[in-house]
Amino acid sequence: MARQVQLPSGELATVDNRWLSEALAAADPNTRAIAERLGALIDAQAVGASVDPAVATSTLDDILSRPPFDQPDSEPPGWLADLINWLLEQLGRVAGRPSRAAQPVGMRSRGASPLLGLCSSWW
Repeated sequence: MARQVQLPSGELATVDNRWLSEALAAADPNTRAIAERLGALIDAQAVGASVDPAVATSTLDDILSRPPFDQPDSEPPGWLADLINWLLEQLGRVAGRPSRAAQPVGMRSRGASPLLGLCSSWW
């Protein structure tokens, strides 16, 4: 049966530990599963309240400025661009599209995805 407990802040929280009572009442309780579930509850409590957004942003910026996330924007290697262009020409022939000079595949503009550049060169 669920009941309420008072938190240190004075707020009331509903607590329902029926699962624990039922698990312990079993003829052969799965103590490992019970321990894992209780451990998860303890871990969830250790997370604490919210983090200051400025601190979170600063931490994220720090993480993203280090490898493997600090990769510079770059064009695909020449052989990859050639392969993609050749594949697009072949797809164009199969689809009955007129052949046109292949443009190097890469980032069409800063921030555009390579897939978008790939699609725009075919269409």
